Amino acid sequence: MKRIVHIIASCTDRKRLPVPEKLAMRNVRADSGERFEQWWRALAQDRSPTLPAVELYVGDHWSVVRELPAVAKASGLQAHLWVASAGYGLVPAEASLHAYAATFSSGHADSVLVGGSDTRSTAARAWWKRLAEAPAPPGSGPRTLAALARSAPNAMLLVVASPRYLAALEDDLIEAQAHLRAPDDLLIVSGSPGPTSDALKPCWLPSTAALQAELGGALGSLHARVARRILQEAADHGLKTSEVRRRLAELERQQAPAARPDREPMTDDQVVSFIQEQLAKDAGATHTRLLRSLRDGGRACEQSRFRRLFLQTRGS
Repeated sequence: MKRIVHIIASCTDRKRLPVPEKLAMRNVRADSGERFEQWWRALAQDRSPTLPAVELYVGDHWSVVRELPAVAKASGLQAHLWVASAGYGLVPAEASLHAYAATFSSGHADSVLVGGSDTRSTAARAWWKRLAEAPAPPGSGPRTLAALARSAPNAMLLVVASPRYLAALEDDLIEAQAHLRAPDDLLIVSGSPGPTSDALKPCWLPSTAALQAELGGALGSLHARVARRILQEAADHGLKTSEVRRRLAELERQQAPAARPDREPMTDDQVVSFIQEQLAKDAGATHTRLLRSLRDGGRACEQSRFRRLFLQTRGS
């Protein structure tokens, strides 16, 4: 019998369908106590078109994620794809979803997080728990990773998530790990700093920028590309976490130091002018997309500085 692997991937902020105004988190005006209720009520009452989750998300990261079940199958595994969504919670790839705008990334206009940086991880875990308690969208299955693991204790869980999403999932992952046949049947592909839990740290497979030269693609899709390489090699090397980590570390050592891009520095005024021009063309553009465009044009701006100027410019 083929080994089952559940692939759980964080999604992207780009959707194939237009996002209704009330399904953008930036328009949720309730205070922190009522924020989730207003959000879920908007989702439940919306009548805009839906798509299967696997078809809803677009972008380089998601295009690689969509390949993962087929790659796993080619390695002799039986794979199921799941989405970790800040708007809907845990949903299978086949679930019907409305287009929406919500993310666990801080500093984003559609972030579900409010408050200071010291409370963001706690708030993200609390939000994930509220999503799990909400009614399941059409076509859904288990609403938590723990329930998913409990339903198939002999399966493996392969989590592909950014650090912000990983922080939201951490409590759920700790509980899920306890239901698996072995602790290392949980694999977590993410960037630094990785999980904070001592129980989860052995499951972390660091996805570092040094691997980009070997795996190709944009940095935003690196975690998905690392997961694809892991699944491609599963037939020959298996999925034991310690062995996978060793292979990734060896691959990283083989890479030459990344060349520093030769970009032209910009003043604050120049950055603000660029942001104003881009927002005039697309008012819904995110700071990450605009920063990528700026850098692709050979200009330089540090990420946190660009985000600060973006938020100031959009607010004015």
